[in-house]
Amino acid sequence: MRTSELHISAATFACLQAADIHRIQDFNQYPCDALLSSPHFGALEIDEVVRELNEHGMTLPPLPGRPERRPSTPRYEVFRLRLIDGLTYAAIGERVGLTQERVRQILAAHYGLKRRPPAVDARQQREAIERRY
Repeated sequence: MRTSELHISAATFACLQAADIHRIQDFNQYPCDALLSSPHFGALEIDEVVRELNEHGMTLPPLPGRPERRPSTPRYEVFRLRLIDGLTYAAIGERVGLTQERVRQILAAHYGLKRRPPAVDARQQREAIERRY
């Protein structure tokens, strides 16, 4: 399947083209951490790609050495809360009823996400500013 067949925005499609990702199979070499470190992708584009891949029963590959798993709605919610909302593992765990360690495991094993997404830094900066005032 070609990426042009995905129901994604023009901006996300342009990101895929710039990263030389033209087929769904091309995602096999890009865990979430790799996409986040690419200058072409932001959190919203990655979230859109993951949602669309989930619609087709696929997801981004896990980190190397981890088994591939099928996507599920609760796992996607954990991913979205970390990537888009920038919540901590503890806050995510409270919302979805998991331990911090299980949240970390889901993000690494199911999405290949180990590094801190930019949303986490943005949330922390916003909270620091609010505390000052």
